Order: sequence, then C-alpha cells, then structure tokens
Amino acid sequence: MSRKLPVLIISCLLALLILPSVAGEPAIYPPDGNQEVDITAGQSLNNLQWVIYNPDDTMYLIEVDARLSDPSVGTLVYEKNYKLPPNSDNAPVEIPVNVHIREGAETSSVKLIVTFSFQDLSNIETEPTIQTKEVTLNITSLFSSVGNTIFGWENTLPAPFNSLIWTFIITMAIWLLIGAIVYFIIDPLVERFTLKTKNKYDNAIYDITRIPIFLTIVLYGFISSVNILSISNDEHLFMRKLVTIVFIVLYTVVAYRIFDRVLISLLRNWSNRVGSSLGSAIVPILHFLGMILIPFGGITVLLNSLGIDIALLLAGVGVGATIVTLAAKDVFSSFFAGVQVMLDRPFKMGDRVMLDSGEICEVKKIGVRSTQLYNLIDHEIIIIPNTMIAANKITNYSEPDNHRCLSTSIGVAYGTDVKKVEAILLEIANNHPDVVHNDRSQAPFIRFSNFGNSSLDFTLWYYVNDIKKMWRVNSEIKVQINNRFNEEGIEIPFPQNVVTFNNQIPGERSD
Repeated sequence: MSRKLPVLIISCLLALLILPSVAGEPAIYPPDGNQEVDITAGQSLNNLQWVIYNPDDTMYLIEVDARLSDPSVGTLVYEKNYKLPPNSDNAPVEIPVNVHIREGAETSSVKLIVTFSFQDLSNIETEPTIQTKEVTLNITSLFSSVGNTIFGWENTLPAPFNSLIWTFIITMAIWLLIGAIVYFIIDPLVERFTLKTKNKYDNAIYDITRIPIFLTIVLYGFISSVNILSISNDEHLFMRKLVTIVFIVLYTVVAYRIFDRVLISLLRNWSNRVGSSLGSAIVPILHFLGMILIPFGGITVLLNSLGIDIALLLAGVGVGATIVTLAAKDVFSSFFAGVQVMLDRPFKMGDRVMLDSGEICEVKKIGVRSTQLYNLIDHEIIIIPNTMIAANKITNYSEPDNHRCLSTSIGVAYGTDVKKVEAILLEIANNHPDVVHNDRSQAPFIRFSNFGNSSLDFTLWYYVNDIKKMWRVNSEIKVQINNRFNEEGIEIPFPQNVVTFNNQIPGERSD
C-alpha cells in the first residue's frame, strides 16, 4: 500500500492540473491528423469544415485565419469571426472554408492552414488560445504534356526534326492534311449525294457547314497538339480559351444560318403549301425571336466560358430592357399588337376591310409593327399601327366568305301593283350573273318596307359572288330597275309639297 500511495497522489495532482484546462478549452473536430484531399485544377472544394464544441460556461469569440502555403494556386472564401456560446455540446459552431483552385494551377501538393483564435469574452485581458489545423491539397493539373510523340508514337526522326517544336509542326501538318481530305474529297462526294435528292434543305445544310467542319478539324488538331509543347498551364489555358471563343462564335453563326435558311424556309413553304393562316402568322414571329435569342444565347455561352458572372449580366440586361421598354413603349406596344393580330388573324392579305373611319381598303401587308392597306376609293396606301387595329373596330367584308350582301331601296307611286313590283325586282336580281341565286341562305329577297309620304317603299337584298364586284353590280342593278320600271310604266315618284295661303280664293292663281 505504501508503494501505491505516492503514485495515486501524483496522479490526482496531475488530474487537478489538467482538468481545468481540458474543461475550459473548446474542442475542434476533426482533431489533428493527416488530412489529405485530392482536387483538380479549376474545381472548388466546398465541404471542408470544422465543428467546435464548448464544454465550458464561458462565451468565446472565434477569429479564423485561413491561408494556402502557395497562394498562387487558388482562393479561399470563409467567415473570419464567430461567437461560441457556453456549453455548446448541443449547439456546436460549424466553420466552413471554401477552396477554389484556379484552372492554370500546376500539379502540386499545397497546405491549407487554418488558425483558430479563442478569446474568452468574460475576461478579455487574457491572451487568446490558438489552435491550428492543416489539410494537404493534392492538386492535379488540367493539362499534361504528351511529350515528343506524334499521335502516340514517339518521334524518332533525325535532328532537328525530333525536337518538340518540329513534332508540333508535323502533327499540325497531319491535321491540316486530314482537314483538306475532308474538304476536297469527302465533301464533294457528299455534295453529289445531296444534289440527287429532291430535298433542297440538305444542300443548304451542306453549304452552311462545309467550311465550319474544316475549321473544326484544324482547331481541334491545334488544341490537341499544343500538349506537345513545353509551355506553362497559363499559356495552355489562354490558347484553349481562345479556341473556345472561336468555336462559340463559329457555331453561333452556323446555328443562325441553319435557322434562317433551313428551318424558317421549311416553315414558310409548309405554310404556303397547306394554306395555314396560323403558320403564316407564327413564322415571322419565330424569325424575329430567332434573330434575338440565337445571338443572345451565343453571347451568354461565350461569357460563361470566360468566367464572367451571367447573373450580373442578366440583371444588367433586365435593367436596360426596362429602360428601353419605357423609352420605346409605343414600339413595343405595336409589336405585341402585331403578334396579337397575326395570331388572331382577323383578316389576311387580299381581304377587303372597312375601318372605323369608314374607309374601305384592301389588306396589302401585315407586319409586326404596322399593317399596310390600299384605299380602294381614294387610290392611296394607308399604314396603320397595329395598336390601332387591335383597339378599333374593323369590318372584314371578305369573311366568312367572299360574298357581300347589298341592298337597294326604291319607292313606287301609290296605286302600283305590289306583286308586279316584287316580281320585277326579284327577276332582275336573279338574272344578274354576279348575284348569288343557287344558295337558299343567300338567295335574293324583297320586302315591302314602308308606306312613305309619297311612295310605297321596297327593299331588295341580294349577295354578290365576289366582293370586288359589289360597286359595279350595285350600279347595274339600279340601272336595270330604272329601265324596267320605265318599260312597265311604273312611276318612281319624288316628294312633292302643296303650299296653300289662308287668304287665297280657292281656284285663283297666285302670281
């Protein structure tokens, strides 16, 4: 027992010395250890974090300082100050550190060093406690040199043709030869095949894509051959971004030309072939949207490839679009009214319409902003904004068919045979070649309309088989009525007024 007593006393004293420090010192998880993370250049690491527990009843201010042993390889994003509440076993503090490795970083191992400083807020005069954690980042470069090889085979040519620069030149010459074979041999064979087909759109696609395919082969060969040269990753990255810009611009142009020459042309031909009014309305709208969306999409992809924040761009475009919309609200109102007119199709080109002002016109052109009309009476062109067409009353004489209902009113003297008048009027209408008479719903009809002051009034209704003939037919019908009534001795009276003076002797003339 006597031998164990000193050991027990020493152990208790050590425990008394250690416990306050253990109980009062925040614990960081994960603890010290050899932490390693593999990451590729250009990637971000967002799952690195430390969890801090406070077993004491004291609040701490945590100051965080993170750095890379080689700051040139990337950037860090983290919060620098935290508050650690007392007894935080149930509410620990999580401290994340986000790492982004730039695309041009070389293959290497870099230390991420994170320092935590704990300041006791109950006694700010005490020195803060410092704890440091490290993580090893194993970075893999985006680019790796293929060395002095040509398509995987080692260059064994005699000097100086076995150098890196000559290996690059030879490899590029082979790629140019491949592109020339495709352009001068394979493409003409494809052209012969497309010329034999009845479809003209494959010929258009061939014409549009022939040069871009050649450039694609050469540019791909260049960017793959650059791996031969002993250049830095930053230079390699610059060349790759330059080629990417060329590719985006090139294929944005290709996409627009295919959209314009193939898709829009196909839709127009289909609309003309089937006579679809909806198709003829949608095609101009699609063409207009394509002119805007395809270049905008190309610019968006280009900026994204350059690492420019598209969200800020879209926000700026939104603000600019709002300003432009307010400044040119009339133009946009006309455009959307034109879209409405094209979709609703209240009339089509060639239709005869009457405006709210009473002018009778023929529709010559329906545009996105305005509609062009030909005034049939005054022989002039009228251009009306689509906003006015959408807001005002337009009478379409050509719908539901090309027939036009006309009426002619005539009065005959009192005492005239009513049946005879009706028979003559119907006979004239039915015998006219341009009056519809074989359709019961549109057959001519007559009504005894009124007992006038000096006449019996009749109204004759009839349909003209072509709206373009309505003025001529209306005139001819009236001429024939006048001639027949003269032949039949039917009087067409005119209003007469008899004036009697109160002081005049009946039967006496007044001079």
